[in-house]
Amino acid sequence: MALDQSLLKIIQPYTMVTQDRLENLALLGKYLNTDQIPGDFVECGAYRGGTAAILSQFLEPSRHLWLYDSFAGMPETTEKDGDAAKQWIGKCVASEQDVREVLQLVGTSPEHYTIQPGWFETTFKQTLPQQVALLHCDADWYNSVLLVLETFYPLMPVGGCVILDDFGHWEGCREAFYEFCDRHQERPVLERVGTDQAFWIKGRTHNRVPILALNQPPVPPVAQAELQASQCQIAQLQYQISQLQAEIEAMRSSKFWRLRTQWTRLKQFLSASRH
Repeated sequence: MALDQSLLKIIQPYTMVTQDRLENLALLGKYLNTDQIPGDFVECGAYRGGTAAILSQFLEPSRHLWLYDSFAGMPETTEKDGDAAKQWIGKCVASEQDVREVLQLVGTSPEHYTIQPGWFETTFKQTLPQQVALLHCDADWYNSVLLVLETFYPLMPVGGCVILDDFGHWEGCREAFYEFCDRHQERPVLERVGTDQAFWIKGRTHNRVPILALNQPPVPPVAQAELQASQCQIAQLQYQISQLQAEIEAMRSSKFWRLRTQWTRLKQFLSASRH
């Protein structure tokens, strides 16, 4: 879904997330509300609050936004995060004030969100939301991502959504996802947005109905029946066309077709020679 350009202009100084990923967050927020999936919104790795500002636009009265960040830059890495990750230790420092500022700019009141500053190992031991409908994990490294999933995934109902913002960018994020799935025998249908973001819907076993379609108004039964009838007619026509094409090819390869072609060419030659 396309985000309002005025909203994008406000939040861009407060995020490093690209527009396609921001629009996907909005789409998933809308989906959770449309399908009435219960629970709060949780973001781990709030940075300056730009993505939190997007998510806050989809807070229904029953939802609360929980924001976790060390506000001390990116933590230490492990071997599973790769050599490139080491260059980012201590970078991307933000402040609680940044987050409060952008949330105020988009009209989100303080009573609708909770900021939990500190390292995850400490803040995850404090009061947690009772239920989580959306988990936005922008935690980068292997240890952080694995801890996020182990802490909040059990709190999610079927239909809840997990977004891994660094799945395609940082090796550690991806390894944490695979290990978590192996530990808990999870086999999610993973969706991708751009080169970085990945997400899945808990309990979803197929993509025969796209996520986008879930957010559209339901098709009336009569219109649905007409659509199915039209699709059936199209399929039949396509089959008939393929049969005709096969018959034409068979005719072209036959002895009669070759004789007819030669006779046509002879007539054209004789007609031309008379003139």
